[in-house]
Amino acid sequence: MIRQGVALTVSGGYPDLTRYVAVLESALPYVRWGGMSLKADQGLTELTLQLFLLDEVAR
Repeated sequence: MIRQGVALTVSGGYPDLTRYVAVLESALPYVRWGGMSLKADQGLTELTLQLFLLDEVAR
């Protein structure tokens, strides 16, 4: 198996970030989720998350 991943960091209002995650979940049903962290500092909310795609390797 090959695991390819990406880390994303986005910022915005909390409702916008929760909608963003919901859209990712519905648009990418085969993606596996890694860690997710939320940081708020002086009105700015930042979301960092990891997404992984698993693929079988033909041998």
